[in-house]
Amino acid sequence: MVITEISLFKLNVGLGNAEFKTIIRKAIEVQDQWIRQNQPHLLQDKPYQHHSSYFLYPTLPGRSTLFITAPWDDPETHYSWIRSQDSKVFLSKLSRFLSEEDDSTSILHMNPARASDPELRGDLFAQNTPFGLIRITCKPREVVWMQQWFLGVVSQARDLNPDARVWGGWRLEEDDMNTEELYIFWNQKVLDGRLDSLLSVAGITHDIWLFQNVE
Repeated sequence: MVITEISLFKLNVGLGNAEFKTIIRKAIEVQDQWIRQNQPHLLQDKPYQHHSSYFLYPTLPGRSTLFITAPWDDPETHYSWIRSQDSKVFLSKLSRFLSEEDDSTSILHMNPARASDPELRGDLFAQNTPFGLIRITCKPREVVWMQQWFLGVVSQARDLNPDARVWGGWRLEEDDMNTEELYIFWNQKVLDGRLDSLLSVAGITHDIWLFQNVE
């Protein structure tokens, strides 16, 4: 099954920095080329020609968060790209735009929360509208309940707006054996106001971003 990359970078530049956008566009182009050479089957029967996508979220004036995503066969294939010379050149150029915070870089991978909806790409990005991302952290004992809650959210979203898109994935990496992370993406504002009941549950923490396509 295909796994999905989430790479988040805290930046010390805003959405309008032309030099940064030139660097990231080139990096995405080169990463796409690497994926086409090493994972050509991932484009088979797909309506799009690109694997990788990037978006920005404005945090404070002159600051933003960069989000990069792409499908991979497995985490090791992604790390093979990261170890490549082309990737090292990009990361070197990116480093001067990174925030000095300790957690300025986060790279992880997800399994889809619904086997029938394996890929993050598709309508969510194709609609070219801002989309939300929430990271929900919970205890392992709450995973089954969270999974059922998520499936209910997807069903309700479709009833509310057939054009809306909701996708979720569980983090593969286990940095902390006492927590699990569910990442949910949505567009068309379909989840706005629908997360309050979940986020009020004791022991559940979260982070929310609203990303924009800056092409």
